[in-house]
Amino acid sequence: MRRTLYLLILLLVPLKTFSQSDALLFGSSTKLTKGGTFLDFDLRSDIGYIDNYLFQNAGKQSTSFAEIKSDALLQIEQRQHLVRLKGAANYIAFGSFDEDNHADFNLNADYHYKFTANKETVLSGGYSRGFIYRGQDQSLGLGELLSKGDSKNATFANLTFNYGRIGSIAMMNISLGASNSEYQTRREQTHIFDVKKLSASAGFDYNLSGKTYASIEIDYNQSKFKYSESRDDKRASALVGVKWQSTVITKISALIGYQQIDFDQSTIAGKSNFKWKFNIDWRPLEYSHFKLSSGRTFEDALRGIEDYRLVDEHSISMGYTFSERLALIFGVGLKFEESISGNATIEQDYLSSSTGIKYKFKSSIELYAKYDFNQLKSTIQLVDYNRNAVAIGVRIVI
Repeated sequence: MRRTLYLLILLLVPLKTFSQSDALLFGSSTKLTKGGTFLDFDLRSDIGYIDNYLFQNAGKQSTSFAEIKSDALLQIEQRQHLVRLKGAANYIAFGSFDEDNHADFNLNADYHYKFTANKETVLSGGYSRGFIYRGQDQSLGLGELLSKGDSKNATFANLTFNYGRIGSIAMMNISLGASNSEYQTRREQTHIFDVKKLSASAGFDYNLSGKTYASIEIDYNQSKFKYSESRDDKRASALVGVKWQSTVITKISALIGYQQIDFDQSTIAGKSNFKWKFNIDWRPLEYSHFKLSSGRTFEDALRGIEDYRLVDEHSISMGYTFSERLALIFGVGLKFEESISGNATIEQDYLSSSTGIKYKFKSSIELYAKYDFNQLKSTIQLVDYNRNAVAIGVRIVI
């Protein structure tokens, strides 16, 4: 163990020293907020209580839980090269539903190469394994009928070219990607949602005057469902608008446009729709922040009776720091879904909110408490639910 630690120190220290003169080369990138070589580690542990574990309309069942989660980021920069390795993992155990005890994790890697200060190529990829709770997605309204939750694996790979950087007259990005996702549980019911996707996107920002940019975003996605070919689709969208950043205090972007979804088989009718993407990031004071986002997009079906979904999402988050130690955080989200199947449409309205308070005990130790609320209102009978959860925990940052 000691020998391994010495080798890691010998690796990181020279790289960090060597790359200091080039830190700004990547720190001013369109995709990075900090250049240089560093290692960040974040560990959290909390305990809490959930009052409606199975997302039921009636006969609610509650449980206690304990969770531990960690995040790590290793970044190494050397002249025109930068490598980022990021990992996250968590384990959660439930008092009354121990069959759902599980671990989630994801691993991501990025390689950045700078041709010049304004031109960058990024190769990225990742793997994740996630848990889907009973009463969610495919088992909506049926949580009590399952013996345990579902598990889902996903992989992705992207190749991106970036031109320009913050403050440039013009900025452009072009990206190609591929992804794959498969359920690992209840294969008899879930195999129809195994999907492979190919994507291509391009974005262009041009400075009109001062801090105002005209912006264009174009996206194309193709989905192939291995065991449900009738769901194979192609989606395209185009957005135009403006982006404005007066200072670090205020950032605003507003884009509107058009989206289209078409299916390879004529059994499902295609559809076009209005699309938008709107974001505000406002930090009027050093100790407060406010974020608002809103958007519309087509999404994959989550259940067998659906062909696809039209989703509108809106969220607000804000924070206020009372002192160097004490801070309050609040967030609320709204999601309006139209699940389309043939000529039938099912409407589902989701509300979620989170309120938390954190106290910095020491420079690297933080205590926190939070309350989460989730609600669903649907045109489907007996799937509505209200869910409350509270938790207290400690966070350690290294």
